[in-house]
Amino acid sequence: MSDRKQVVVVPPYELHHAAREVLTPEFAIVEPSADPDQLAKALAGAHALVGLVSADVLAASPVLEVIGIPGSGWDQIDVAGATARGIPVVNAAGAQHAAVAEHAVGLMLSLVKRIAVSDRLFHAEKRFVGRDHFTGDAWPGWPEELGGKTIGIIGFGFIGRDLARKCRLGFDMTVLAYDPYVDPDEVARQGVAPVADLDRLLGTSDFVSLHLPLTQATRHIIGERELRLMQPHSYLINLSRAGTVAEEALVRQAGSTSCRSSRKAARASSSKPQAEQPASAVRTDGRYPAASSHTSSRCPRRACPLTCASFMTGTIHVASPSRRNTRASSRLNA
Repeated sequence: MSDRKQVVVVPPYELHHAAREVLTPEFAIVEPSADPDQLAKALAGAHALVGLVSADVLAASPVLEVIGIPGSGWDQIDVAGATARGIPVVNAAGAQHAAVAEHAVGLMLSLVKRIAVSDRLFHAEKRFVGRDHFTGDAWPGWPEELGGKTIGIIGFGFIGRDLARKCRLGFDMTVLAYDPYVDPDEVARQGVAPVADLDRLLGTSDFVSLHLPLTQATRHIIGERELRLMQPHSYLINLSRAGTVAEEALVRQAGSTSCRSSRKAARASSSKPQAEQPASAVRTDGRYPAASSHTSSRCPRRACPLTCASFMTGTIHVASPSRRNTRASSRLNA
């Protein structure tokens, strides 16, 4: 039996090979199957857990010292239970910010240039469709340019800041940002207009892009009222958890106005299983897996936070409030 502390990878999560290379010299990595007996045996000796940790998983881990989240969101971790036991919960905030920001830009370009809808149309018609199809006021209508447009970013963390920089410098866009947990002077220093009133951002933006964790404060931050405040021609891009948008309200609003929207495919973070999501009723630019941060260069970096946490350096974002004096459980940064 190894004397090294055990890092248990909770199924269905799979450890990236680069993460394994980082952790193996210091820890014994255990990757059990979903079989209840095998999982229970692994959890009994787990000093660290990587993946989604429910209250049951937490209760079955008596010697647990740290929980590592291979991403930025901690909504699928029993943070309260971990906090009660004095177990730090650490995430990989910022590790994938560039990849997600690039994905947001890709969605914006696909929307204004009608890339995805054109591809679907050509495949469906099995012929060349004339340019006259892309004219007029009805969707898809005339393609547009990003230059001169206004984007409102909700959540000015790692992703929001990088997206703001790309939009401002790369496309000459006006950038607004709403985040009550970030100093407005810091936002302004980055060439972005801080907006204290979410209603104002929604009413003046051509694009509204969400980049925030799912918490009690942010669940359904975009509901029917907020959707009605958006301009009829505006686009909604959600690269946060699905639960930040009230999807039933989105469907109703999309059916009653000329609203056009692009949204991230819902995962288990939503209150309903993905199969029950009413996404098919919403006119979208396309459906995408929740994999905007999964790139060959970004996934290996997810191992670093757990390594830091295991050594308790205190250099990473802690989601267990009692372990560090932070506002991690309520802030809008992702």
